Amino acid sequence: MKKFVKIALTTFIVCALLLSIVGCGTPDVDATSITLDKTTLVVEVDDTATITATVLPSDVTDSTVTWTSSDTTVATVTDGVVVAVGVGNATITATTHNGLTATCNVSVVIDATGITLDKTALDMQVDDTATITASVLPSDVTDSTVTWTSSDTTVATVTDGVVVAVGVGSATITASTHNDYTATCSVTVTPKLPYKRVGDYVYFGTYPQTVKADSVTVSSTPNANGYYLGSDGAEYMKVVSNVYVYGIDKYDFSTGDKIINGATYYFKMEPIKWRVLKEESGKAFLLCENILTNHVYDLSADSRPDDLKGLNKYDESDMRAWLNGEFYNSAFSQLQQAIICTTTVDNSQATTGWTGTHYYLCDDTQDKVFLPSYADVTNTEYGFTSTKVASDTRCKVVSDYARATGTYMYAVTQTNWGKGTWFLRSPHGNNLYRIYVVNRDGLVDYDSVYFSDRGIAPALWITL
Repeated sequence: MKKFVKIALTTFIVCALLLSIVGCGTPDVDATSITLDKTTLVVEVDDTATITATVLPSDVTDSTVTWTSSDTTVATVTDGVVVAVGVGNATITATTHNGLTATCNVSVVIDATGITLDKTALDMQVDDTATITASVLPSDVTDSTVTWTSSDTTVATVTDGVVVAVGVGSATITASTHNDYTATCSVTVTPKLPYKRVGDYVYFGTYPQTVKADSVTVSSTPNANGYYLGSDGAEYMKVVSNVYVYGIDKYDFSTGDKIINGATYYFKMEPIKWRVLKEESGKAFLLCENILTNHVYDLSADSRPDDLKGLNKYDESDMRAWLNGEFYNSAFSQLQQAIICTTTVDNSQATTGWTGTHYYLCDDTQDKVFLPSYADVTNTEYGFTSTKVASDTRCKVVSDYARATGTYMYAVTQTNWGKGTWFLRSPHGNNLYRIYVVNRDGLVDYDSVYFSDRGIAPALWITL
């Protein structure tokens, strides 16, 4: 019996010693990795999002995760729940009890809520361009990127809002935000016309007008048309200035730069702007809005037979020959010439404004281009005052090209600065050297037929 007790006691002691060495119960399992279900996150201000962390192995003893944000002014995090505080970027870090980490990059944005266009419909002609401006809402949106598409690129193409009319037809231009808000503009393209109409004005023909901007460079040699190609894509005429004698050291360009007599300048070939005076039967009566250039009214009359009477006879004048020759052929393309009407120009006394016996009338003429008459510029139906007194309705500004090439321009005070005197076709009734003109202030007056510095603002009829 004593021997049995002794063996049992010894066994108990050995087991106790073994248990003290290997310990009691299940051993601890440490974390070996941590992953997140999101590694990037884009949220709007005030929104929330949840990031879920997975700690491995699955039987890890301590699966506690500690969450932190690199910038709590952008985003905060509690137990994986991210709250967007302000616009910006922050890194959310999840950390295990033993220092393993995983991160999620959070971008907090103000997202687009809509998009509008400044034009919802466009009427264009083939080869025209137009710009549509998109506004993404709200104004402080983080990503204001706009994607432009055309429903039919054979009709119109679009790049960054610039629409180019390619062919006749209809197309829809669509502007889309990065999150798929859209706005549209309907485009209708018609065949190219030889003119462009804007309200009561028509742009028709081309002529050198505005002096080249300093930012524009021109080619060193002229093209086949004799013009120099500018870095802006326009053609320019090269001219050595010959300023009207009394304007030397006084005249400025429209830019404010002083015109230096004898200097070389380049003038942009631009559409001529005409005012629509009258429309009837699909035709329009046009008057040039500005003074394009200057030309003597007549120098050849001294060689005429005596029975032709006056130097101021329009039918025989150098002015009429120049308008229907050099000007007509240089200002208008063949396509444009095709719609210029041959007009029976009324040169009767009724058009001259002269009430007494008129000694210097001429026959009516058949012209493509002509000067307006006294009756034209006192016609209230054309928008002018009915008398010859000074009136802004008749004032015309001298183009940069005309200022540099000998045209008279008023340059004394700011009132009427830049305006000039322009010829009419109507002869004075009792002085063969006089022809009616419109002065800088709009007064209908008369000048000598020999003056070569007076301006020209031609008129014509076109088929619309």
